[in-house]
Amino acid sequence: MFGRSSGKENKPELAGAVRYFFEFAEFCLDHVDAQNKVAVDVAMASQFREKFLGQPGRQDLGLGKMSRIEAEAISFAQHHLTQKKTFLIGQVMMSGEPNMQLPLAKEVSAHLAKII
Repeated sequence: MFGRSSGKENKPELAGAVRYFFEFAEFCLDHVDAQNKVAVDVAMASQFREKFLGQPGRQDLGLGKMSRIEAEAISFAQHHLTQKKTFLIGQVMMSGEPNMQLPLAKEVSAHLAKII
């Protein structure tokens, strides 16, 4: 779904971005409407962001980057809903942290390295 990393990445920022991406993608999957579409609006995203940043050890990537990650995560979650593969997102976050050994997590990490 995503291409390869350019190799230019800030490891702590990238790790925080990957965590935020998958946590937000899971949030999206918890908010699906009757037509099987992700139903997350700006206010819901803002509330999620505030709650996420209020937890210990969470990195503030800045509004611009976090909004971009949210948009990517919504698209990602919708794609996995359409393909009936939402379980893959859950597998990545099974331990509460992204399992970076899984191909899907590596793919997302490489994509995020290009956009943040």
